[in-house]
Amino acid sequence: QEQMKRKDLARYTVQKAGSLHGEGGTYAPVWLNEETLLFTSTRPDATDKNKSNTNRLYQTSYSNAVAGTVTKMPVEQGKDIQQGVVSISPDGNTLFLSRWEVAKDKKTAGIYSSKKTGDKWSDPVPVPALNMTGSNSQQPFVMPDGKHILFSSDRAGGAGGFDLWMAELDANGNPGNVTNMGSAINTMYDEQAPSYHAASNTFVYSSNGRVGMGGFDFYYSKGAINSLSEPKNFGYPVNSVKDDLYFTSRGSATNILENVLMSSDRDAACCLELFALNKTKAMKQISGTVLACDSKKPLAGVKVLIVDGTNKTIAEKTTDASGKYSFSIAEFEALKATASSKGYFANSINFTGPADAEEEFFTNPELCLNLIPEEAIRVENVFYDFNKATLQETSYESLDKLVQILNDNPTIIIELGAHTDSKGTDDYNQKLSQARARSVVEYLVSKGISRSRLMAKGYGETVPAAENTNADGTDNPEGRQLNRRTEFKVLKN
Repeated sequence: QEQMKRKDLARYTVQKAGSLHGEGGTYAPVWLNEETLLFTSTRPDATDKNKSNTNRLYQTSYSNAVAGTVTKMPVEQGKDIQQGVVSISPDGNTLFLSRWEVAKDKKTAGIYSSKKTGDKWSDPVPVPALNMTGSNSQQPFVMPDGKHILFSSDRAGGAGGFDLWMAELDANGNPGNVTNMGSAINTMYDEQAPSYHAASNTFVYSSNGRVGMGGFDFYYSKGAINSLSEPKNFGYPVNSVKDDLYFTSRGSATNILENVLMSSDRDAACCLELFALNKTKAMKQISGTVLACDSKKPLAGVKVLIVDGTNKTIAEKTTDASGKYSFSIAEFEALKATASSKGYFANSINFTGPADAEEEFFTNPELCLNLIPEEAIRVENVFYDFNKATLQETSYESLDKLVQILNDNPTIIIELGAHTDSKGTDDYNQKLSQARARSVVEYLVSKGISRSRLMAKGYGETVPAAENTNADGTDNPEGRQLNRRTEFKVLKN
């Protein structure tokens, strides 16, 4: 009931691929090349005098939902043999297919292969590594990189029913080293019809062993085939209350649900039929709030720049009376929001959006701005050689933070002030502090800050932050340490 009330249903179109249908079942679409579609069907065949509804392979040109002439695929098929559900090697020269027989209401299935020479396909032969005596193997799928083949089987060693299995393919396309795809994918019921959408790195399969709409549902897992995420149900209307199996997408990296062909018996009394599915994606909505760091009050009229990983500005917004800003983007990606306003230091946050890329809304963490004070701001951990103006390397980390502040606030002009304690003569301390202030300026310039934005000023011992001596005339080391400092003051914002 929840799925049937989804708010995004208007963005889906699901309709029968009518020009591909005939009498009987039509299912398991596979692209042979850019223009040729393969599928399996039980449609009547003129050469079958018994009208036995045999499963056969068919092919047709298919573009813009319009099919050309449907013809049988020239792959040898013996009497009483059912065959279909194919997969093609990346070079287009090896065809893997399911073959099965039904005797006394019992189905026995195996996986076969056929080689292409010119325009002809060889007689299919069993693939020993994928078939096991006393069990069924079916629905092969060759991974796009040609290194693995996936299939469904009820062979021993599975979780129950039909499990999904994986075999490695060697340089000659021969399978070996068969392994179960594991409990993250397989259940005690049936998992079938594996496929993989390379553009979005998405594994798609059908299962009747998980919570779903009913019957077999389509599920997807993201990632490489050896490190898949937890399976998720595609939901309605990709899935229905009946069986949904066999999925192929020509969608983009960000939208697997565009340009999809799939099989379902949702509108049929008996058989799977082909459906075309397309989902248009809504723009993602991102919002956030800018506050004053001290009072936590929202700041209106703040300029917010949104830049991408290449430092390209993709949105420029101004906060409203409640301190909010918002913008839209086609897909969530790694972005940076920088807020700036007169009288405040600019600040930035990096964000990537929600963990679930299918979400349409995301709220950024709050972005707070510090008020620019009238008084000087101490730069912690700035050290010089004894009685010299030479900066020690331990100072660089703190000064680099100041570089970042200046880069984030490109209009401000600052004064760099250096202070000493009262040891030494007034003249000596004045000259030493001026030299130290200049050293800091030179470091900032070396990091790309314009000299025109920096003013060096030595204060010597004239502006103490603490007493150099105690009331009884004894020395005050803590006070002297506070007095030996480097500060900056914003002169112009």
